[in-house]
Amino acid sequence: MKKTAIVFLTLSLCFAADDVSKKVQKILKATRQEVSQMKASLQNIQPSANSHQNQARSSRDPEDLYGTWYNESFDASLYVISGTDQTFPDFMDLLGLEESNGGIEVTGSAEDSLKYMFASFLLESEGEEGDSTGNGALEAMLIMNVSLMDLFEGEGDSTMDAMVLLLAFSDSAENEVNPDLAVFSTSIDFDETSFFAMGEDVSGAVTWDSTDWSVTIDGLTFSNEEGDSSFALSGTIAPDMVELTAGEPTEVPFLGELGDDEEDWYWVFNEDGTGWEIYIGEDEWGSYSDSSEITWIATDDSLLFVFDDGDSISLAYSIVDDSLFLEGLYYSCEDVPIEECIDDWDLGYLQLLDDIEDIYLMLDMVWSSASLSITDPEAGTLPVEFALHPAYPNPFNPVTYIRFDIGEASMHPTTLRIFDITGRLVGTLMNEQLQTGSYQIQWNAASLASGIYFTELRSGDLRQTGKLVLLK
Repeated sequence: MKKTAIVFLTLSLCFAADDVSKKVQKILKATRQEVSQMKASLQNIQPSANSHQNQARSSRDPEDLYGTWYNESFDASLYVISGTDQTFPDFMDLLGLEESNGGIEVTGSAEDSLKYMFASFLLESEGEEGDSTGNGALEAMLIMNVSLMDLFEGEGDSTMDAMVLLLAFSDSAENEVNPDLAVFSTSIDFDETSFFAMGEDVSGAVTWDSTDWSVTIDGLTFSNEEGDSSFALSGTIAPDMVELTAGEPTEVPFLGELGDDEEDWYWVFNEDGTGWEIYIGEDEWGSYSDSSEITWIATDDSLLFVFDDGDSISLAYSIVDDSLFLEGLYYSCEDVPIEECIDDWDLGYLQLLDDIEDIYLMLDMVWSSASLSITDPEAGTLPVEFALHPAYPNPFNPVTYIRFDIGEASMHPTTLRIFDITGRLVGTLMNEQLQTGSYQIQWNAASLASGIYFTELRSGDLRQTGKLVLLK
């Protein structure tokens, strides 16, 4: 028998209306946070376009590694190995990134098909609180007519034709966990256009099967108090299922945290086998830099890094012109229990897999030599004046970047020199003829003591100076 939910925006059933709204907003806030976490990692699920195999004019001379390298691209593919054969839902479907099978048909005041589903617990760790389904904490599921990324990137866009069904779960059973709250909205922001249903009206009309992760809706309807807007939802939606063979690596989406895309990432290789890993970025308090010491050893075909926390990784490398290519496997769970590793890497969606024996990343990176670079002028314009810009970051440790403009080609070479507070010359970063343009040069002060330093940019009779603060 079909269940019908005639729902008003003022509810007086099992919960007060404001309690329901608070629960919905709590779920949506958590989901937005999960989506924000996913954005930085979505590029990692795309096939790498930076493979350096069979590159011409490549070299593997360790001396070519000396200097500073800037990360141009980073690709990571995640693989798992299980001890048993099993079938699991396609994570891309359950994360709302690809269309699922079937769909929930919407008829009434507006019509569409909801073909995307998102299970909220998939990005949570096993230690987080929630109602257990045997696979983890399942608090809510979204079923949408657009992908999850499109949904939240379109927030505030009144022209976007979004339809979203939010199902909240609390009751549990061995094979099924049916929701006790449903919210249907034709607005991305779940505002006054939202319709609520709850209690038996929902649990009797909506069924979730944890075996194949299918959601079946049989005649769930929503209408407003005036009766001038109503919707009927029916159908079945389910993700694709993936076969996993015991002992064989299986690729799964990697949506964990590897770093901030807004940060610039550098490696410095000194001749004595020491070096630095450096991150430079900006936040609400201004620019910042974070650095840590590394040691490294290179042979003719491999590069071993040892970080300051004791972790190490060995990668194959080659150098083509001014680019460094690195690739290899990183066994992130080698020295810790699998469950702890899943928590550390924010891989809560791997809770769906049983008997995981190993997890590893296949890495592919491209780095460029970071000495002197020409900055692309905006809108094709060239600078008209000789200018030395403030270094960034400043204060710094131990790397900073100095930008300057050459407004008119000079017959004289351009020099950029660094002096300490006593006036002693500690480094000449550049001494060459330059054409009109904007330039950026890196200074690595790892071998110098903390203190105040001065930059001097000179070309013929033109001279400008700047102040730097090195904090270690």
